[in-house]
Amino acid sequence: MKPITPIVPGHDLPVVEFAKDQPEYFTLPAHRTLDGVVVTRWQLSWRERLRVLLRGNLWLHVHTFNQPLQPVLLEVVPPEVGFRFRGRAEREARNARNPYEFDFLDGATGAKR
Repeated sequence: MKPITPIVPGHDLPVVEFAKDQPEYFTLPAHRTLDGVVVTRWQLSWRERLRVLLRGNLWLHVHTFNQPLQPVLLEVVPPEVGFRFRGRAEREARNARNPYEFDFLDGATGAKR
């Protein structure tokens, strides 16, 4: 499995490269919103795709360095462009189907779409 760009195909979102100058880590391309949500896109190898298909399992390893765990979300569909993490009260008020809705920022202007 490897991180790939563009983060959301068909959208020119700015990319931040985490650990770019840290040789002990792989560089992680990501899009970061003004709200602090970081989104990455990953490409699975054929072998990984078959394992997920047959076994239905996926593991997430997060290095917290003994700090509180931050919320994470794994998805198989690209997030909608417009990307702002919505709080619980706002989600409930809007009666959202998906508890994790995002608004993406425009790559050129930084404005919400």
